[in-house]
Amino acid sequence: MSQIQTAIIAVTDNRFPVIDELVDYLTDFCSVQPIDKLTFEANKLTFRSGSATYAVTLFEGKIPTELLRAPCSLAWHWPEAALEIQKHSSHIIAGVLDESAGAVDVALRLTQLTSAVCVNSGISPLGVLWTGGKADNQGAPGCVHSPKEFVSHSLGASRDALPIELWVSFLPVASRNNNQFIMTTRGLEAFGVKELETTGQGQSPQWVYEHLFNFAHFYLTHPEDVKENQTIGMSNDEKIDILAASSRLDPNKDVLMLNFDAIETNRQIEEERSKLPGVETPLPTAPDSPPDDLPTF
Repeated sequence: MSQIQTAIIAVTDNRFPVIDELVDYLTDFCSVQPIDKLTFEANKLTFRSGSATYAVTLFEGKIPTELLRAPCSLAWHWPEAALEIQKHSSHIIAGVLDESAGAVDVALRLTQLTSAVCVNSGISPLGVLWTGGKADNQGAPGCVHSPKEFVSHSLGASRDALPIELWVSFLPVASRNNNQFIMTTRGLEAFGVKELETTGQGQSPQWVYEHLFNFAHFYLTHPEDVKENQTIGMSNDEKIDILAASSRLDPNKDVLMLNFDAIETNRQIEEERSKLPGVETPLPTAPDSPPDDLPTF
C-alpha cells in the first residue's frame, strides 16, 4: 500500500534551500543513503533513497489560511504560532512517498527531510505545519511548530523513540462538570488507527498528557496489541481499560476511550496482569506541559 506524508515550512521569502547542504544533512546526520536520481527543475527537487521518493517544492505566496487557523489556535505548546507564521511570504512543501513502508517509517523519513529544510542556510523558516497523511487537512487540524523546536525534537528520532509530539496534537478541553476535563488526540488517523480520548478528574493535565502520550507511542509501535474493549498492562502497577466509543467532543467520530484509573492493587490483579500484553521497555516522556487554564466546550 502506498504511503505519503507531507509537511509545509513557512519561509520569509521566495528562496530555495541550498541543495548540496540539504543532501549533506540527510546523508551525514540522518543516514539517508544512497541518494540517487536527483532532479531539480521549476523550484522542485526530487530524489530517491531505497524505496522512498523525496520531494521539496517551493511555492511563492502564503499557506492557505484555512490550513493554519485550527493548528495555530490549538498550539498551546507554541502560543506565538499565529503571530510568527503570518510573517511568511512563501512556503515549501516537503513530502516522502514510499510504496512499501508503513506510515510510521514514512513519517520518520519526512521528519528528517523537514529538519534538513529548517536548518538550511539558504532559507529563513518561520514555522512548520505537519499535515502528515492528510495534505488537505480534512479530519485533523494538523500540528504547527517553531523550526527550532521541530529540529530539536527530531534529533535521535527512531522507532524506539518516536517524535509523536511533532505528528500528533494532544488537546485538553475543560468540562463544565466539576473539575473534569477531556484530552483527545488529532493526527493518529493519518497512521491508519483511531484517535485516542480520555477523561481526567482529579489528575493534572500534565499527568494525563504523559500517560496519553506514552500510550500513543505504544499504539503506533504495537498496534496489534491494542484491541477494542480490553484491558492492557502498561507497567507493574497500572492497567488501562480500552473502550470503543464515540468521541465526547465529536459524536460523529469513533475513538478509543481510555481509562487510566484502573490501578492494580492486589495479588489477584497482578496475576491477571501477567496474562496481558505489556511494554517491556521504558517509553519516552512527553516533552511539554499543557496549560492549566483549559478551553471549555
